Amino acid sequence: MPKIFCIDPGHGGADPGAVNGSRHEADDNVRLSLAVSDLLTGQGHKVVLTHKGDIPSSTKLALEARSKIAVDCKADFFSSLHRNSWITPDANGVEIWTRYSASISAASTVYEAVSTSCGMRGRGMQVGNYLVLYNLPMPGMLLELGFISNAGDNTLFDQRLSQNAEAIAKGMLAALGEPWNNTPVNPYWRVQVGAFGVQGNAEAFLKQVKADGFPAFLVYYEEKKLWRVQVGAFSVVANAENYLKQVKAANYEAFLVAPDTGVC
Repeated sequence: MPKIFCIDPGHGGADPGAVNGSRHEADDNVRLSLAVSDLLTGQGHKVVLTHKGDIPSSTKLALEARSKIAVDCKADFFSSLHRNSWITPDANGVEIWTRYSASISAASTVYEAVSTSCGMRGRGMQVGNYLVLYNLPMPGMLLELGFISNAGDNTLFDQRLSQNAEAIAKGMLAALGEPWNNTPVNPYWRVQVGAFGVQGNAEAFLKQVKADGFPAFLVYYEEKKLWRVQVGAFSVVANAENYLKQVKAANYEAFLVAPDTGVC
């Protein structure tokens, strides 16, 4: 039976989260959350995102509002995805936090999958009074995937984004006793505005697109070693086509990427 997953990209809007130069935690959180969402949807499950990087820059999404979304959609699993940070650049590694003992077993399953995949130092499971996890009736966790203040963790985060997203998705499914299908179908039509072989160039272009008001995000494709800048994901092709027109009207050379990454 399909499960419902609520994924919360930490921070966003007026709250960038931890910052390292031009790198904002909130952007990394959205990239990771969208990748996990796509994988879970491709496995036939429903995903509810608390946001898609589209929180107005002058506002914040309250922690209580994020957990309420999970409760209202009757989610089977809640995950708040983050990066960590410290005052010195030597701190590194991945860890998962829970608030209640009832969530430890499920979160531990995810931790084992992610700590094996990410290449980062395992910092273990932690229990803390995170407000975003308060009073959840389903298993809930807060994942810190490496330190944004550590160059090595940032490199691993970027290089292994796809693998880490898959590990998170597999871990959450395993925690609920759900199988993993090795031949999933990506149901989304995407609007793409650029592709770059150099990550820094992609990030610079991403900022430009965001400044023009589009909720852009990066997707890394291992096969062609390209960073792709995309601004929308739609299950209905007509909606994707309408959005494509808006993007082109803003003078971007945009096109649609079909489900399963075929190009239209």
